[in-house]
Amino acid sequence: MLGVVLCGGQSTRMGTDKGLIKFNGISWAEAGVEKLTSLQLPVVLSVNENQLAEYAAVFPSQQLITDNDSLNIKGPLCAVLSVHLKYPAEDLLVLACDMPLMETGLIKELIAYYSRDAGAAAFVYTI
Repeated sequence: MLGVVLCGGQSTRMGTDKGLIKFNGISWAEAGVEKLTSLQLPVVLSVNENQLAEYAAVFPSQQLITDNDSLNIKGPLCAVLSVHLKYPAEDLLVLACDMPLMETGLIKELIAYYSRDAGAAAFVYTI
């Protein structure tokens, strides 16, 4: 399983890149990476081409996946599909960067459900 932190987007409503907002001394993107790596998952970050330079200053370039321009879609679906095309054999655990308060225990629980039924097409946490 590959952890994916979704950081792409235009951030027009926020006025600044959400993934780079600091909370408790680290960026939201770094918080997502820390949560997923603490669960022993390899992690990549999905960014758009405009964000690449800023994120490359913080994260190793091999950890950054840019949106695939050949896809005729936009938004988070483009991000997830771009990661899938680069890692087609991996199951993806996707976490949006604007969820810095997501509890690691909830992610761990989702992974446990996955482990019990790895043949399922998707697992979605709902309240």
